[in-house]
Amino acid sequence: MAPQSLKKNYRCSRSLKQFYSGGPFIVSSDGSFIVCACGDAINIVEASDSSVKSTIEGESDTLTALALSPDDKLLFSAGHSRQIRVWDLETLKCIRTWKGHEGPVMGMACHASGGLLATAGADRKVLVWDVDGGFCTHYFKGHKGVVLSVLFHPDANKNILISGSDDATVRVWDLMAKNTEKKCLAILDKHFSAVSSIALSEDGLTLLTAGRDKVVNVWDLHDYSCKTTVATYEVLEAVTTVSSGSPFASFIASLDQKSKKKKTPSQETHFITLGERGVVRIWKSEGSVCFYEQKSSDITVSSDDEESKRGFTAAAMLPSNGGLLCVTADQQFFIYSVVENVEEPELVLSKRLVGYNEEISDMKFLGDEEQFLAVATNLEEVRVYDVATMSCSYVLAGHKEVVLSLDTCVSSPGNVLVVTGSKDKTGHEGPVMGMACHASGGLLATAGADRKVLVWDVDGGFCTHYFKGHKGVVSSILFHPDANKNILISGSDDATVRVWDLMAKNTEKKCLAILDKHFSAVSSIALSGDGLTLLTAGRDKVVNVWDLHDYSCKTTVATYEVLEAVTIVSSGSPFASFVASLDQKSKKKKASSQETHFITLGERGVVRIWKSEGAVCLYEQKSSDITVSSDDEESKRGFTAAAMLPSDRGLLCVTADQQFFIYSVVENVEEPELVLSKRLVGYNEEISDMKFLGDEEQFLAVATNLEEVRVYDVATMSCSYVLAGHKEVVLSLDTCVSSSGNVLVVTGSKDKTLVTRGLVGSTLLLVILALALTVPYFGYVLSLTGSLVSVTIAVILPCAFYVKICWDGMSKFTRAANVVFVVFGCVLGVLGSFDSSKLLVNKLVRVHGN
Repeated sequence: MAPQSLKKNYRCSRSLKQFYSGGPFIVSSDGSFIVCACGDAINIVEASDSSVKSTIEGESDTLTALALSPDDKLLFSAGHSRQIRVWDLETLKCIRTWKGHEGPVMGMACHASGGLLATAGADRKVLVWDVDGGFCTHYFKGHKGVVLSVLFHPDANKNILISGSDDATVRVWDLMAKNTEKKCLAILDKHFSAVSSIALSEDGLTLLTAGRDKVVNVWDLHDYSCKTTVATYEVLEAVTTVSSGSPFASFIASLDQKSKKKKTPSQETHFITLGERGVVRIWKSEGSVCFYEQKSSDITVSSDDEESKRGFTAAAMLPSNGGLLCVTADQQFFIYSVVENVEEPELVLSKRLVGYNEEISDMKFLGDEEQFLAVATNLEEVRVYDVATMSCSYVLAGHKEVVLSLDTCVSSPGNVLVVTGSKDKTGHEGPVMGMACHASGGLLATAGADRKVLVWDVDGGFCTHYFKGHKGVVSSILFHPDANKNILISGSDDATVRVWDLMAKNTEKKCLAILDKHFSAVSSIALSGDGLTLLTAGRDKVVNVWDLHDYSCKTTVATYEVLEAVTIVSSGSPFASFVASLDQKSKKKKASSQETHFITLGERGVVRIWKSEGAVCLYEQKSSDITVSSDDEESKRGFTAAAMLPSDRGLLCVTADQQFFIYSVVENVEEPELVLSKRLVGYNEEISDMKFLGDEEQFLAVATNLEEVRVYDVATMSCSYVLAGHKEVVLSLDTCVSSSGNVLVVTGSKDKTLVTRGLVGSTLLLVILALALTVPYFGYVLSLTGSLVSVTIAVILPCAFYVKICWDGMSKFTRAANVVFVVFGCVLGVLGSFDSSKLLVNKLVRVHGN
């Protein structure tokens, strides 16, 4: 069999290409085609399959306005060049052109007769043109801002023109007025911001004006009075009326019948609004009632950036019951239709035409007969097109960044899956600041520096929940201890704590409560054992106690230190017994069962135990166990975190210099006391010297790159105690035996105490010699101070320094002897100074007396 030959030339049977890049558009009178701006060009697009019938090439002019004649034979265009062009749609030739405005033309409208064209300009003027002659017939001025929209009355016999401006006014112009007569019939000024859209009712008696002040005003054109103002609570971009006899009118009648059980009065006006929220809403003017609102927007938005939220920018009712055409900010045309073959009529998105696809990175045919085409473009979503109509059937959203690739696979049940790869980072977009595991072990919550809280399936590794709302770094996170209560709590640098509902669906409210009693970053959160009380500690030096029934703040405890950790005292633990004894001692009665006891730790480096009722501090360490040698404020080391160890093993505290302190309650004494039972050093830096201590060498003294010496228990390798006192790094250490038989640890440091004293002494000696040679009677002055200085250097200072250094290893007799020497030296110094003063005074009297 001869091989089948393939074609060498191919003809494009159907194409998907961009036809709209944003800006003006206009729909034909029969709804069969749409005229769109696409860059400098004008595309004429089939409304059925978004195919481009023809293209009118522009002249490097950004288009700002388009209009069609009533018979769809002529097209009017204008741009930033201020040139108004008239195009013959049969030949696609420009048959006429003229200029008139002093700025860009912002809007156009053709009269019902087809003989007049109205233009709205950025120069605050409204002009009316003779289409055949190209000359200006009417010149209207009065607006104080850019004129955005213009509209002829639909009745050709009523020579009225209406214009809306960003000066928040709507003006009604009389086309029959002569130069000497009043041209402006009325100024409608009920808006407080730019008027974005105007529409007339079917009978031409009611005018609707929508503004960016989030209201629609309904006007009576008989006397130009405002019948009602409808608050919509969103910035509006388009308003359109509902024509009688259309499916939308039947839809509204069914909604009205359902809500009021009576027929809608014929004089009522029904209209549709669209704006920044991206949902379609239908209203009734009487009573300002919203009949219908979409539950969620059909516009896919992946970015969290406020400026990138996409809504609707324009809308128009398609003729011949073609539906409602809505234009989105990302260059898509949504066509909504009413489905009436169900029990309850519903507004559905019947067609989606994508005007601009950007760069296409990947594509794949879908379906048994390849009737669909999945396309990945320079967006965070995948668009699936119907090959027959080239309309977008649906959108696959979920990625946060551009989709780069896609493919298909078949799952075990036989379903075809679409697999996509994107630029988005798995998980958070910044460092993870905190983690918590659910009581069931199946979920993991993560707190991110990207202000988000994510919940993950531990087995599958995928994100099950995505919570956003914090305005700062999320630093702490906590599941409710009861696995049946699907609550997650997060604390942030934005000074708030949020409670999240893990059972909330996408359309429901996810944040149950925002606890905002703090004034600085929330550093730690803790839950009571019964799960009814929440404690939040902040760097504003307070602890707030919350009731999780109604999320009210029960009390605020001022701690007067920047806090880094708060933890609950569990009932039945040694700490609970310790607290009970303290409470009994302070109040002479048993503590109330509803009271909450908690422990705080922070910059001061001490453990404190509190009682929520009355905000009372029951216990505070007398001094910190953290050794601090530097006087620099920034180097003061406190606690950075804490946790209660299970099985009554004590309180674990973490210090800023990488140490773990374990505190336990000693109960085998008359008064229970909190003691440091174990010290674990996490980081020792460079070791410069070490020495075994003890009769059996059971301790090891280690000198590291610090100002202290740490003594370790060799058996447990825990730090038993610390030898502090130096101001600089300890370089060497050794041991010696004192006269009393005690073992002393001798350390050498980088601190320059001796060198400094030697320099000071030498300087003073040079000064004294200079004074002796120049100052009269300096010998007597020297004798005055010499006795005191000599006694201080020879007796007082040596004894004082000896006592300071060797105090712990000195016997009582030695201590007493040194104290006696110091006192004796002070007496000698005073007596010697007195005698020297007498000699100096006698000498002066003898010399000056003669």
